[in-house]
Amino acid sequence: MAKDSEQDDINIVEEDDGVSSRIDKLKKELEICGKEKEEYLKGWQRAKADFINAEREANGRSATKVYFAESDLLKEFLSLADSFETALKREDAPGQWLAGMKNMYELLLQAFALYKVTKISTRGEKFDPRYHEAVATIEADDEEKDDSIIEEIQTGYVRDNEILRPAKVKVAKFKNRGQN
Repeated sequence: MAKDSEQDDINIVEEDDGVSSRIDKLKKELEICGKEKEEYLKGWQRAKADFINAEREANGRSATKVYFAESDLLKEFLSLADSFETALKREDAPGQWLAGMKNMYELLLQAFALYKVTKISTRGEKFDPRYHEAVATIEADDEEKDDSIIEEIQTGYVRDNEILRPAKVKVAKFKNRGQN
């Protein structure tokens, strides 16, 4: 029996060596799996970030396209606003007709306001080539009136900071009396 117990001990040692080598092998595999997991996680995170960035960029391009499409459409309605302004200046128009035209014009201006479209100010303003288009100049005797807008020929409109159409105006130019 003593021999059997020695063999059992030896066998147990052998099994322990087999188990420890197997454990070492499993630890190495686990370490490899951990490294692969980190690689895959980093790759997935990069792919997710790339996707989110691409999606944001696409949404931004889409929003820009919509904005410019709206602006193009709004430009088409500017001639309608001009027609209303011309019609409202008629002195021979019947009162009810004039009131109806004024109501429709106000509705158009309300629609413009929804899209942040406003008229370009011209009355009493100095000429600004960003917002005004000079179609004529008129001599002025007063130097303070130089480059002032004298008359608005056609209303201009702006949306946010984008000029939809510059205001067409007549501008005063000071005539230098010393040059005669």
